[in-house]
Amino acid sequence: MNVPFRQFVSPYARKLARERGIALVDITGGGPMGRIVAADILSFTKAPVAVSDVAVPPTHDASHREPAVVVGVIASTVDLGKLQNLRAQFSAVQLSISVDSFFVRAAGRGLAQLQLQGAIGWETGIGSERREIEIADAVGSSLGVLQSRIEATEPFVADLKPPVSLLIRRITQSRVRAVSMPPLPGHGMRLVIRAIGDNAIECTLSFDTGRVNEDDAIGFLAQFTDDLEAPFGLLA
Repeated sequence: MNVPFRQFVSPYARKLARERGIALVDITGGGPMGRIVAADILSFTKAPVAVSDVAVPPTHDASHREPAVVVGVIASTVDLGKLQNLRAQFSAVQLSISVDSFFVRAAGRGLAQLQLQGAIGWETGIGSERREIEIADAVGSSLGVLQSRIEATEPFVADLKPPVSLLIRRITQSRVRAVSMPPLPGHGMRLVIRAIGDNAIECTLSFDTGRVNEDDAIGFLAQFTDDLEAPFGLLA
């Protein structure tokens, strides 16, 4: 016949054990008839826990964190009056050159001034496939070639897949105004163009300050604006 195990514990010893998180079954009583007394609790030392049994939370090395991207944003308003007059002269001799071709040419010239290498990406709307052209081709190709690249049915992607230095996005919804559209990952700058009436555009340039110097971004947008307002220089 099994006799149930019974521990004799003084009320104060039980209180001390509860406060210290000690299980009474781990205590050998030193009082009369094995009674657990306060002295047994006060002298009890928990057995050390093996290091391998302890779950160590993973540590995070701050030095390996990806640096936060700081985006700068600048804007300009461009008068397209002279550009539209030039396009009208082309149309009079049965030569149609889109305004987009002038935008890409001006962007290429501005990036070349910064001595950047890579490509210009071009998107005409939300969800549209992107066309890409190397900066050197944007500067050296004729406006007609640029137009064929932009308006091609199939997207053009440079054979060498150069990094995209600038992504251009045109907003065709007249009631939508770009406040800030950050550069896509891996891109240095993003230029958003929105029409203001028939002869003006608003240009918003956002740039990754870790990749593009602030003065360079300002210089690029100033050059882009100047070239579009004096478009004859883009023909060379």
